Amino acid sequence: MKKIIIGALILIPAAVMALFFGTSSPEDKDESKNPDGDIILYYISVDGTSFCEVPYDFAKPGKIKAMAEEVLEQLKKVPENEECQASIPQSIVWSDVSLEEGNLVLDFTSSYNKLSDTKEVFLRASVVKTLVQLDGINSVEFKLNGTPLMNMADQPIGMMTAESFIDDSNANWGVAQDDVITLFYANQDGDRLVEEDARITVENNVPMEQEIIEKLIQGSDQEGYYSPVPEGTTVLKTVTKNGTCYVDLSEEFLNPMKEITPEVTIYAIVNSLVELSNVNKVQFTVNGNKVKKFRESIELDVSFDRNLDLLESQK
Repeated sequence: MKKIIIGALILIPAAVMALFFGTSSPEDKDESKNPDGDIILYYISVDGTSFCEVPYDFAKPGKIKAMAEEVLEQLKKVPENEECQASIPQSIVWSDVSLEEGNLVLDFTSSYNKLSDTKEVFLRASVVKTLVQLDGINSVEFKLNGTPLMNMADQPIGMMTAESFIDDSNANWGVAQDDVITLFYANQDGDRLVEEDARITVENNVPMEQEIIEKLIQGSDQEGYYSPVPEGTTVLKTVTKNGTCYVDLSEEFLNPMKEITPEVTIYAIVNSLVELSNVNKVQFTVNGNKVKKFRESIELDVSFDRNLDLLESQK
């Protein structure tokens, strides 16, 4: 079995870098108005895979914080005659906007938690790419009820710039990845693993890790190969950082499977993911929370390495 090298990711968390946009004042910008607008508002396309760039003029440029708040309100509206959607849903509310030495801090309420994984990333990118165009805003930081917004690895996302989101705004976000990957399923007795090479194609920002697990949930067409994951399980989020793939699954994952052992379920997922070149370990959460025991027999709040001891011998 070989490690699979996946294509370049489009969403790449970049190191925070200060951006300097000159020293012109809002009044100077108003006097030499850009025919394409004071700034570009980055809305999300209707299909949710790219951005729409819409020029915007401030009616009366003023203080940076007030202009930032005006931009946020505009991103909650759907522009006319544009094939795009509001970047910020009406249900998403922020409680505070503050500017600290060039870093604009947006503090959202718990309504932010309602966003799907993909929508959340596009919202952040839309807001950051738009706001850093304002003179005096070098970076943007998101908070949630006063606490820094965290990634799945429980680390603060921190200050973001336009370079935190690498993309081609005139094309779909996402590079199609097409690879043949070894997937591990349950055997007929449910106590061993069987392997199958499958071609997997992903695009539009769907992580390869997520697609692999969804393939395992779906099951194989090959006779004697069974899905090792409880029916109804959904992949809530996958994030790979420093060689560890953090997998967040729905609560159905904890449901017992009479025909398949807990070890087969765990290592079918782990072994399949570790086939990727960027994954060495896998760590599970359920509904965003660590769980101590999996079906009362396996410690689940630890990182799992590849385990081929369960692989059924090939005759």
